[in-house]
Amino acid sequence: QNGHLGLGLMEQLEEMMARFEDVPTGFRLWITSQPHDRFPLGLLKRSTKVADEPPRGVRARLKRMYATMPPELLDAASQPADRKALYALAFMHSVVQERRSGFRAPYDFGPSDWLAAARDLVRRLAEARQHSQPLDWAAVRYMVCGVYHGGRVADEWDRRLLHAYSQLWLTPRVVDAGFEFHPGYGSSESGEVEGHRRHIEGLPHRDDPALLGLTAGADRSLRTAEAHGVL
Repeated sequence: QNGHLGLGLMEQLEEMMARFEDVPTGFRLWITSQPHDRFPLGLLKRSTKVADEPPRGVRARLKRMYATMPPELLDAASQPADRKALYALAFMHSVVQERRSGFRAPYDFGPSDWLAAARDLVRRLAEARQHSQPLDWAAVRYMVCGVYHGGRVADEWDRRLLHAYSQLWLTPRVVDAGFEFHPGYGSSESGEVEGHRRHIEGLPHRDDPALLGLTAGADRSLRTAEAHGVL
């Protein structure tokens, strides 16, 4: 795992594979790595490569998050209000990921950021219930924007944007009936995980640029730049 963190070992592995003899036909060596310009080309050329690209769109990102969410996380958020709060955090993470190219600097917000923030949220929910107190949403916003996601952000204006998202979507209002993150993007009223998954299926396939805080022109420019990058 994480071959990009052990490039020296990858070079040694390339030399070792060149000396392999009588390799069993069923032998397979799996290597995971992020893209890196110093990864041994010889190892890449002799490998069958599989790329795991993140999905595009808030709906697709939420679908993947709820398909791969650890069961213990869902079990810990057992109350309907807890699951609404968890959904709100997942929604914000998916929007931040989708807008990644629209920040002043590119940030690689990944599953580890989301899972760390989600586990912290679930722990705070349990503690608040244990002491019969409301959830401290200000502390949740601080941890998300200052540590889990904000820890990657160096630009002051990008940090302000993160805080703006959290002020809208990490608040006590997210557990209210009929709450909407944006027109067409409501919160699930179901207390069951499957209800949340069915709700995600009903979200728009194409996101309104205003959901990401972008104008139509800015969104078009970003899409054009991405297309040129692919070509």
